[in-house]
Amino acid sequence: MSEYTIRSRFAVSFYSNILRGGVTFLVGLLIARSLGPENYGSYAFLMAFFLSIIQILNMGTSNAFYTFLSQRPRGLIFIASYVGWQVAQFIFVLVIIAFILPDGWIANVWLGQSKEWILLAFVATFIHQSAWQTMIHVGEARRMTHRVQYINIVISVFHLLLVAILLNTNNISVGIIFGLVIFEYTIAIIVASRIIPIQKLEGEGFRALEWFNKYREYCIPLAVLAWVSFAFEFYDRWLLQYFSGSKEQAFLSIGIQFSTVCMIATISISRIFWKEIAEAHENNDHERVQYIYRSVSRLLFLFGALLSGFLIPWSDEIVLHLLGAPYFEGSQILAVMLFYSVYQSFGQIMGTMLLATKRTKAQLRLRSIIMAINFPLSYLVLAPHDALIPGWDSGGLGISIKMVGLAILWANLAAWWIAREFNWRFEFLYQIVSLGGALFLGWLSHEAVMGITSLSIFGLIFKGGIAFILYSLMFGVFIWSFPWLTGLNQAEFKSELNRLKEIFVGKI
Repeated sequence: MSEYTIRSRFAVSFYSNILRGGVTFLVGLLIARSLGPENYGSYAFLMAFFLSIIQILNMGTSNAFYTFLSQRPRGLIFIASYVGWQVAQFIFVLVIIAFILPDGWIANVWLGQSKEWILLAFVATFIHQSAWQTMIHVGEARRMTHRVQYINIVISVFHLLLVAILLNTNNISVGIIFGLVIFEYTIAIIVASRIIPIQKLEGEGFRALEWFNKYREYCIPLAVLAWVSFAFEFYDRWLLQYFSGSKEQAFLSIGIQFSTVCMIATISISRIFWKEIAEAHENNDHERVQYIYRSVSRLLFLFGALLSGFLIPWSDEIVLHLLGAPYFEGSQILAVMLFYSVYQSFGQIMGTMLLATKRTKAQLRLRSIIMAINFPLSYLVLAPHDALIPGWDSGGLGISIKMVGLAILWANLAAWWIAREFNWRFEFLYQIVSLGGALFLGWLSHEAVMGITSLSIFGLIFKGGIAFILYSLMFGVFIWSFPWLTGLNQAEFKSELNRLKEIFVGKI
């Protein structure tokens, strides 16, 4: 197995995620435009629902599986035992939905969605978010980031081509989109199993009791958390669908999709970060743990602020020109969700740190605080004024603002706990300076170019390009003036710039 440095693996992951993210983003826009807000809202509701179901089924075992794989090499029998657990989950839910649940229950839980769509949504979500993620875990744990990312790119491009063909022949529908996902990721799993070798280790045996005890110790807090998380995710989405309808569901989903753009760096580094933290912690290399944690968390927050600060002022123009007039009401939600992505990214790294160091009980306690606040707050945000317990009736915009507030609370609560647990200093000021500076410079660059051309799509691209160049120059000066925002002094900052230049510009 080839060994790559963290920087090199991150560079490959970053580049491929930009390409794959761009393709996925384009596909999402095409699907949203073709389905319209109502059907796209139903599609998003089903996807969000089954993502929550998978969390319950998983009970944290996916996190345990990747942590154990990252600590030291594991063989075919260990991996096969986990795959068998996934197959049991899949069959259980499929049988429940297809043969056991009464039609009346299905209508009430899924608010009138067809049984065909429900089954397809479950299968598609499970194959993509559970089965395929297992293959990614195996590859990343062996530092095969390159192979994993190449396969991901091929899947995305193939999906774009199939969607384009369906749009050209006017055969697009919610059911067909789910069918495409099932087909594509089934093929991907078969191919990946050949490209990422899984072999039986010498002396390896089926140590069921030992493995069960390891999983039990790691997963009991996460199993409880899975149920609470399910209630958290399902509750928000179900209330939004019930009180505000598919249209508001679509607006929120579009905001979440756009916010993913600002998480490109976090998506690229998260499994690499997890692997290296888990291994260093297992080896009691505390200095390495602190160095990786501090540098990654600071730089990811700064990168998220950089992208969000630029995009937020352009929310109206983005929605109008990329999605069309039917989605224009959702432009404010988009702006809020772009802000949310900064703390979602930061919070994800905090959560990964807890999981990689096996602090699962802390993960449960801290998450439970957030979720206890969420339940009454979501109802107040979404319930109409004339409900038995009156609410604010603020729809997707209200729920997105609530998400921002809880994301900020979670990320900083977790960061404070980590600092206390490892005897580090808890730092907060860099968040205010980084995000505040990015938002100000983004607004400044937007206002500077607004009068240049008409607001045609080409005018928007031209304006955005000029604004981005101006914004990048100003942000570069900003970071050069305050290198401590990256966790480095001036000399270290210059040294890191030279290293990044070698990796991202030179040969990887």
